[in-house]
Amino acid sequence: MWSDRYYSEGGLLFCEITIYADGREYKRSDTGSESNVERQKGHSSDAFKRAAVKFGIGRFLYDLPVKKVASNEKKTNGKHPFVVDGKGNRVWDLTKHINSLHKKPISKLTADRLLSRCKTIEELQKVYSSLSPTEKKAWVVLKDQMKQKLTLKTA
Repeated sequence: MWSDRYYSEGGLLFCEITIYADGREYKRSDTGSESNVERQKGHSSDAFKRAAVKFGIGRFLYDLPVKKVASNEKKTNGKHPFVVDGKGNRVWDLTKHINSLHKKPISKLTADRLLSRCKTIEELQKVYSSLSPTEKKAWVVLKDQMKQKLTLKTA
C-alpha cells in the first residue's frame, strides 16, 4: 500500500510518497518545477515523479538517450510548437513517430533474399557489415544459419 501528500516549504511544492511494507513506512519526497503549459499541475506531477525515482521507480528512464524531433516552428515565450514528420505533417502519436524513425530489424524473409544473393561467405560478411546495430542484433542467429548454408553450398 502507498500514499502521497503534497506540502509547501520555502515557497516550493513538495510531494512525499509513503510506501507501507513489512509493518514499516518508507518515505521519499522531492520538489518539482512548473511546466510551461499547466503551471501547478506540472509542478505537482514533476514532484511526484522525482519522489518516485528515489524509490527506484522509472530510474531507467534517465539513462535513455534524448530523442530529438522536428517541430513546426521555434519555441518562443507563449508559443509551443508541435512535432512534425519528414513531410511537415503534424505528429499526433509521438511514441509511434519516434519508433518509426528507427530501422526495423531484418525479417527472416529479407535475410533469405540476401542469402540467395550471397555466393560466398565474404559477400555475406560484406552485407552483414552494412547493417545497423539494431539489425545486427536481430540477425545474429540468422547470420549463423546463413554461414552454415553457404558453407554447404561451397563445399
